[in-house]
Amino acid sequence: MVGNITKQSKGYTLVELVVVMILTALVLTLVVFGLAGSREKTFYAKAQADLSNMGGALLLYANKYNAYPTPISKGIPASLVEFLDAPQSVDLVNAPWPSSSYAYDLSDFDADGTKETITLSVRFCPPNGDSIPTSNCKFPQQPWATGFNNYSSLFYCVKGYCRSHPSTAYNNPGYCLNCPGNTGIAVPIP
Repeated sequence: MVGNITKQSKGYTLVELVVVMILTALVLTLVVFGLAGSREKTFYAKAQADLSNMGGALLLYANKYNAYPTPISKGIPASLVEFLDAPQSVDLVNAPWPSSSYAYDLSDFDADGTKETITLSVRFCPPNGDSIPTSNCKFPQQPWATGFNNYSSLFYCVKGYCRSHPSTAYNNPGYCLNCPGNTGIAVPIP
């Protein structure tokens, strides 16, 4: 006797495949955007830790040698390595964001002309200042970087009346990591 033979499906319908592809695309989109935000937070945390570590190293260097090291054209002086906590984890030139670099600025006088100003910063533009378009700068996509220009930076004030770049006015856009209120507005650090 021959019974009813039911036709068994050997594949998926086109509708099922399209639904799976759409759901996969949605999940991937959420993951990619979630990772992008985490990446920015990681860059910020790394820069904050590095600049704080470098700031402490500068103070220890000055305590030992009774002077601060001479600034170099790009990056942080190698003479600070002996004073860094976990020096192997700190790149003295390249900051965490792609195409960004660390800078160390030592100015003889602050705004009122009375004392040194020492600033550590993350620069997001090549070092040619106004001669390059701002579009060549790679600013973080963060609210604190809104309005940045060629001379803007994320900076850490070690001493004095700091600003985002030594060749600009004190109100040039920037973001200070350790200034009261975390603003780009320069305030004196003793």
